[in-house]
Amino acid sequence: MDREGPPIRLASAGADNGPFAGFAALRGAASEIAQDAELVRIDDRALELYAAGLAEEERDSQEALLEPGIWFTRTPNGATAFALVADCINFGSGYFPGLRKDRSNSGYKTMAAGLAAYFEANWPFPPSRLELLDPPAMLAILGQAEDASAEARELAEMMAVALTGLGVRLRTEFGDSFETFFARTAGEPSGLVEELYALDAYRDGYLWKGIRFQPAKKAQITVSDLSLVRNHFARLEGLPVAEAAPAAGPVLLTAFADNSVPQVLEADGILGYRQDLSQLIASGVELEYGSQAEIEIRACTITAVERLSGALGGALPPAGIDALLWNRKHDPAREDHYRARPSHKTRSRFY
Repeated sequence: MDREGPPIRLASAGADNGPFAGFAALRGAASEIAQDAELVRIDDRALELYAAGLAEEERDSQEALLEPGIWFTRTPNGATAFALVADCINFGSGYFPGLRKDRSNSGYKTMAAGLAAYFEANWPFPPSRLELLDPPAMLAILGQAEDASAEARELAEMMAVALTGLGVRLRTEFGDSFETFFARTAGEPSGLVEELYALDAYRDGYLWKGIRFQPAKKAQITVSDLSLVRNHFARLEGLPVAEAAPAAGPVLLTAFADNSVPQVLEADGILGYRQDLSQLIASGVELEYGSQAEIEIRACTITAVERLSGALGGALPPAGIDALLWNRKHDPAREDHYRARPSHKTRSRFY
C-alpha cells in the first residue's frame, strides 16, 4: 500500500466510558471505520480464496483439549475461575519485548504458565484473594527475577491493578464467590461481556470521528475461553461438545482485535498497511492506544474476519477464525513467515 495522504496521527481519539452497546453496534462501528480508513485496507479480492483455505484447515484440525501447562484444569470450577482471571490479565503485548520469557518464547504463555502454577499451589480460593496479588506477587507469577526490566515491572503493576478491580467487584457484588458470578452471568454471552465491560480493565472503547467503537477484546475472549473450558470437560466425559457450550455463545462474538491477528492477516495479504505505517511498525515505533493507526488496525481486523466468515456462509464464526489465525502465528512451521513481519506494538491494558 503506497504512501499517500496526510501524516499519521499518533494519538487523537477520545475515550468511550459508556456501557457496552452490543455486538451489532460493535460490528457496525468497525465496518464504518474500516470503510473510511486511510492507513489500512482490506483486500476483498483475496478473501474468498483465503477463507476456503481456513475452512480446509479447520476440517483437518483436531478438537484439542486445553493445552497442558498454560491452563489449570484440576476441577471444572477451578478451570472456569482460571479462565476468568487469566483473561483479566490477558494483555501486555507492547511490554513483552522486555519480558524474560519461558521456553515457549511467548509473552502470553509465560504469563499463563505462571498463573496456572499459582492456581495449582493455591486453589481453591475466593475472588478476594486476587486483591493480594500486588506487583511483587505478579512479578513472581510472570517468572521475572529481582532485576526485572522496567517494562516487566510496569506490566506487573498494571496486572495487579486489573486483578484488584476484578477481586473487589466479585467480593462486593457476588458474595466473594466465583460460582455465584458465573451462575448470574451464565447463558447470555452479552450479559457476561456487559458485566466485565463495566470494569476499567476491560473497557477498551474509543470515540473516533463521532463513532463509538468498543472492541471489548478481553471481555469477549473470556466468553470464548469459558466455552473452551466447558467443551474440554465435555469431551473428557464423552459428551457432545454442543451440549456443553451455551446456545449461540461464540457465534455472537467478533474477532478479538489485538496485535497477533492483524499481524497474520497483513502477512497473508488480507490487510494492507500504508507504506509509512508499515515502516513505523517495522522500526518498532509504538502506536499509541487511541491513535488513528491503532484504531484502524483493530477495526479493519474485526471487519476482515467478519467478511471471511461471510465468505464461508457463516460456517466458521468470527471467533473460530480468530482462533485459527492465532494458531497460525504460533505454529512452529509458520513461525518464520509471520515473525518476519512484526506486529504493531501498543502499550495497553487491553491487549
